[in-house]
Amino acid sequence: MKHFFSLIFFLTALVLLPTTIIAQDDFLRVTAQGNRQLRLNILPPVPSSGAQNQQIASEVADIFKLDLGITGLFTMVDQPEADLQLKAIYTVTAQAVTFEYRLAELPSGREILAKRYSSPLTDIRKNAHTFSDEILSSLTGELGPFTGKITYISTATGNKEIWLMDWDGKNRRKLTNNGSINLNPEFSPSGKEIIFTSYKNGNPDLYRRELFTGSEARTSSSSGINITGAFSPEGDRIALAKSKDGNSEIYLITKDGKQLARLTKNHAIDLSPTWS
Repeated sequence: MKHFFSLIFFLTALVLLPTTIIAQDDFLRVTAQGNRQLRLNILPPVPSSGAQNQQIASEVADIFKLDLGITGLFTMVDQPEADLQLKAIYTVTAQAVTFEYRLAELPSGREILAKRYSSPLTDIRKNAHTFSDEILSSLTGELGPFTGKITYISTATGNKEIWLMDWDGKNRRKLTNNGSINLNPEFSPSGKEIIFTSYKNGNPDLYRRELFTGSEARTSSSSGINITGAFSPEGDRIALAKSKDGNSEIYLITKDGKQLARLTKNHAIDLSPTWS
């Protein structure tokens, strides 16, 4: 989650780009005269054949407007005023949908990026977010964050449980269901697991949970608190706060719970380590 928001803020702070497109190595650098935003025209997706599915067309167009609009790099305009145009054609079958996306420079019509994705009907949103990521990669060299996830705490069920959602708040899914207090979820660098503190066994212990399998293991259960865990950039170690020796100090453990080092030793309360 921290990485996701860092990238959003980084993209928003980028110097706004000029109307020449120059091929450089594996990405395109796009700039706009006078440091203005790029004017982007997003056409409603159209079917490859048959009648328009208004729900699909509206949902995908709205996703692109939200994703690309939040970067601060683009302003949405009608076609005559645009520097870039985004088109989408889709084909729907009983179980799947295929999208062909194209980003072109205007008025020349020169194609900058073209991708084709097939997915289950339930993954239409992920399909569009993926192309938003690719657009930013092509234009800036930085892959977008729009297929990222956010973990958060909700009391919607009456207890503090951990939930997962897309960056835009859609596709909410409850991860814990233990009827206790769960706190401080933190993604691993791979994004495949999280660590969090739970009181489900009476003590505030640190747990590690795999997102795809749902398997869960207690990683630190020292007496007192085991909270504010943070993965190392390599994902093999965890820094956290424990109070097993009296007051709250910062310790270093392996992801499987073996203690490696005590990092602080003072009479103050030490919490919330973050890796450089």
